[in-house]
Amino acid sequence: MNVILLRRLSFQGDIKELTFRVIQDDKKHVVASNLLCQRYAWRGYGSSHSIPAGEHHTTFAAEMNGRVVATVTLTLDSPDGLAIDRTFEHEANQARRSGARLCELTKLAVDPTLRSKEVLAALFHLAFIHGTSRSDCTDLLIEVHPRHAGFYEVMLGFERVGTPLRNASVGVASQLLRIEVAAICRSIQALGSEGRSLYAHFQTSSKREAA
Repeated sequence: MNVILLRRLSFQGDIKELTFRVIQDDKKHVVASNLLCQRYAWRGYGSSHSIPAGEHHTTFAAEMNGRVVATVTLTLDSPDGLAIDRTFEHEANQARRSGARLCELTKLAVDPTLRSKEVLAALFHLAFIHGTSRSDCTDLLIEVHPRHAGFYEVMLGFERVGTPLRNASVGVASQLLRIEVAAICRSIQALGSEGRSLYAHFQTSSKREAA
């Protein structure tokens, strides 16, 4: 069963209905990859990027009127490793040796006309629901530009791991962040009491449809 989140959000006074779901269509996968390349190119990260596909990768998308407007990918650790290993292999292996079961969020892209806390919250919430229902991951990793690290610390409770290192795939420095899945669970349960965080925008309303 696939979880689908429905949100009615306000953008510049207009109410838009967005659907958040797992991408299972090759055409939508290509569209999400195109959005990723456009947003990465705008940031100066290059325009030749792709969203990974396979049994250990799940890509989520926000759609408005059938158009993909946001995407993020959740990857479970496997013998193939994680994208984070390319830059932070030492840190990831340290976590593995400590007994952590890792997963990572990568390939985040959002249409600039729809950037909002609610969009990010719904994407992350869907990834959490899907990930915890299909894996026993204990720790979530994400790699961000150092200047964005504070946002993830304040808004989602991530903690920095080590110091920034150069990510060869985008040609800039990146910071590794980590959060325990148990801490995410506690924050979701708190919901509105989380104040400024994205967890205050998580919602329990969803529906399920057959795979």
